[in-house]
Amino acid sequence: MRLERDAYIQALARFTLLNTSSLTEMKAKNINSIKTLIVIGQLEGNYLDTAWLDILKAISSLELAQLVGTRSKEVANSLGGLKSWTLLESQSQNPMMINLNHLDRKSD
Repeated sequence: MRLERDAYIQALARFTLLNTSSLTEMKAKNINSIKTLIVIGQLEGNYLDTAWLDILKAISSLELAQLVGTRSKEVANSLGGLKSWTLLESQSQNPMMINLNHLDRKSD
């Protein structure tokens, strides 16, 4: 049963999309797989053995994604508020290429 358990946990972990760069493509089914991994960890934790590694990696990736998202909002607010945050969201495919020309303020 060890092989089946590990395969199931690994498949769920891959289905979360947390270890990919396509977080913007995450859907409800991917979020449900994250929840399922956490519930399995809570209820069946004593029987997971080495499968804990995949669950802990998923939780760690979830925390990292949350920190990145929180940091993006803080940066956007410091750059000019909601208008900048909308710009960040609209260019979520490559957030490093953001046109901030609308923020240029000329002092008279």
